[in-house]
Amino acid sequence: MDLTPRRIAILALLAYIPVGVYTLAAREMTVPTTAIAAVNLVLICGSILLMFGPSPGQPDTAATH
Repeated sequence: MDLTPRRIAILALLAYIPVGVYTLAAREMTVPTTAIAAVNLVLICGSILLMFGPSPGQPDTAATH
């Protein structure tokens, strides 16, 4: 299985499942807390995508193979 940055980002978005389960199970989560958790997950997923994605100055080596 080839892990592309797009697939890594999709896998990272699966982190919303435990947040949703915790939100439903624990009645202590409020709307602001849930919003902050969602923003944090977006930031983490974006960071992972940038970290594992191609750099802007890097030539596309996949086309030469």
